[in-house]
Amino acid sequence: MTFSNAGTYPALYGSTHFEGLTFHNFRDTDCGRGIALMVNPQSEDANHPAFVKGLLFLNTPQENYMYIPRPNLSSIDPSDCVDTDCDGLKKVVVADVDGSLLGEKDATVISQADWEWDGDPRRGIGDYRIPLPIRQNPDGSQIEAADKFPNKG
Repeated sequence: MTFSNAGTYPALYGSTHFEGLTFHNFRDTDCGRGIALMVNPQSEDANHPAFVKGLLFLNTPQENYMYIPRPNLSSIDPSDCVDTDCDGLKKVVVADVDGSLLGEKDATVISQADWEWDGDPRRGIGDYRIPLPIRQNPDGSQIEAADKFPNKG
């Protein structure tokens, strides 16, 4: 098993803390994009919330501070996450305790949980997942999902 492979389900109530770190020269080069903080793309079932403070970025553009990868299509199978994306990369939370990551104290980064909602059908998410009785009035007439459920994710 490689270091980056999660291997088992994560511990309950875990958290990750980054404090007093300096990131230097994380920038785009001929070899690719340099990213200072990145969620493990192989941790597909869950990621603990992360808390950061005291970060210092030197010669690193702000767009290279952090990257959250998208869920992997290869995990959509009965033995992993059944017929939808796994939640690990869609439920990422990073709290900036002192503003050293986002420039504002107590700001939070969250991943885009509604990514591909009603998009790529292989991802298995969309309004069609809302149970039919919830999308109907008592008289049986249809309620538009956008009216009743405007917020996705």
